[in-house]
Amino acid sequence: MPLLKEGFASFLEVNDVACKRLGYTKKELLTLSPKEISDPIDVKLQGSKNGRAKFLKNKWSIFEAVHIAKSGSRIPVEISSRIFDFEGEMVIMSLARDISKRKDTETKLRVSEEKNRNILNAMNDFVFVLGKENRFETFYAPTEDLYLSPDMFIGKTHAEVMPPDVNKIFETALVELKQKGTASYEYHLDMDGDTKWFSMKLSALIKDGESAGVVAVARNTTNQKQIEKSLIHEKEFSEKIIETSSAIIVGLDKNHQIKIFTAKF
Repeated sequence: MPLLKEGFASFLEVNDVACKRLGYTKKELLTLSPKEISDPIDVKLQGSKNGRAKFLKNKWSIFEAVHIAKSGSRIPVEISSRIFDFEGEMVIMSLARDISKRKDTETKLRVSEEKNRNILNAMNDFVFVLGKENRFETFYAPTEDLYLSPDMFIGKTHAEVMPPDVNKIFETALVELKQKGTASYEYHLDMDGDTKWFSMKLSALIKDGESAGVVAVARNTTNQKQIEKSLIHEKEFSEKIIETSSAIIVGLDKNHQIKIFTAKF
């Protein structure tokens, strides 16, 4: 198409692909300009003073736009335009590539990522992704209560950042992971002067049918451990009282039957 200082000139030449994609005959399409086959937003952007000035300065441009077919359907395209001299006249040659499949894939990926992000946001677990060499690649944390800050473990191996005893448990679990596809274990860490317990579940990360690493999901079980510890302590304390008491201690068993625990005289 001829290069105009303002507006859009009609097409000088079009190929069969353009005619078929847009649903026009060649004769019809040669009476139109980019303005008639483009989304108004793209027309405004490419026809703006800044857009036109940048194009004239660089002599070429690559951008994404949306073409409107004769039927009204919208076709996402990637356009590569270049200014050149044709028989003494400055013209623009543009190649438009249909990127519908790519856009569809990007949309599906974006929806999937958003879905996964929503799932993670609803979790109280820590999620770590380790690569083939057991190096931390990425993570998700529901809180900032991490053993180490991200800059101290991202890109490093499990053995480099975790205590030796915890890493030993991890390596043992890796053997089970290879055999069964999943593995679970418990471990504790000293954090800020307190001992915190975690349960860990490992799953194989598969890409293109091959093992690409490990997904590790850690859950803080410290409160549960403290409750279990308190229950054990209470049980031991109760048993001690029963053993040393000379009084009659009566209670109910699990079937709600009266039971005499001790009767020392």
